[in-house]
Amino acid sequence: FVFAVKYFCSFKMCLYATIILFTTAAIISPHCEGAVVTSEDLKGECSCKTEMTLNIPACVCSGFEEAVIKNQKLRDKLKEVQDKCNSLLKYNSPHMFIDGVRWTRFWWYTPTNGWPAGVTDVLGVPYGACTPNDSYCFSRLPGALEESDSELLAFDSAGTIYRWKFDPNNPTAHAAWNAFYHHLESKLHNSRSWHPYVIEGPSPNVVQDSFMYRVQNGVRSLLLDDDNCDCYSTLSMGHGMCRTDFSTINGPAGRYGVDVLYDTYCQTPDPKHGLTLYFRDDDNCDDDPCPIHQQCIDKVNDYICV
Repeated sequence: FVFAVKYFCSFKMCLYATIILFTTAAIISPHCEGAVVTSEDLKGECSCKTEMTLNIPACVCSGFEEAVIKNQKLRDKLKEVQDKCNSLLKYNSPHMFIDGVRWTRFWWYTPTNGWPAGVTDVLGVPYGACTPNDSYCFSRLPGALEESDSELLAFDSAGTIYRWKFDPNNPTAHAAWNAFYHHLESKLHNSRSWHPYVIEGPSPNVVQDSFMYRVQNGVRSLLLDDDNCDCYSTLSMGHGMCRTDFSTINGPAGRYGVDVLYDTYCQTPDPKHGLTLYFRDDDNCDDDPCPIHQQCIDKVNDYICV
């Protein structure tokens, strides 16, 4: 047989991978919705064409047939596709456990062909204003957090994961806190390093000691990098920025989106990238603080007994 494996994930970004391999398979419960493998014993039953779609359960995808793959080469290739799909799904999950910590999503942008109409601020809404299925959410941190105890996790569509701890004594970290929490604009150039801890992917090429949150080309945008000018950034959201303006040397004016976390050189935000931000959200019911006859309900930085 010639098999083509196609997949797409459920976070409104369609991904396609085609794997053409010669192999054999045992077919389970075939039916004719979409393309099913051509097999002499199935042709009459299904009247389908030349390919078969394989189920990737962890990808939370739809419209797939199931198969048991006997060929090791195809199994390995399918696992590669599945791992990629799992990673892409994970980066937009509402909650995650990474580094032994529970994280809750508060900001996200999924890859699209353009910028959301009428949006003029990458931190424009308070926490809780979005619904989980929204294609984007430009929310600030929840009000219950405390700066000295708070952490930020960033996960991009390339699979890179960075982690930062806010620090009121670090001017760069504090400026970021003021943007994400207090909705305050600022611009710091070559201040103190606020370098991320790398969980997955390559480490930033240069020290992250400069931060901006200000309006550029009509959109209040955010940049964490080494010199306030797009290159070698980690967080880059909205429109590209350079010092007090924008440089078209680095990218086109009027393009909005996000950059990936690991900026290899001078990349400006692009709608084809995706980014999700999380805050550390410890389980306040983990130690069972309520009386024996009451249930603990976990809240952000708090809990209630009911």
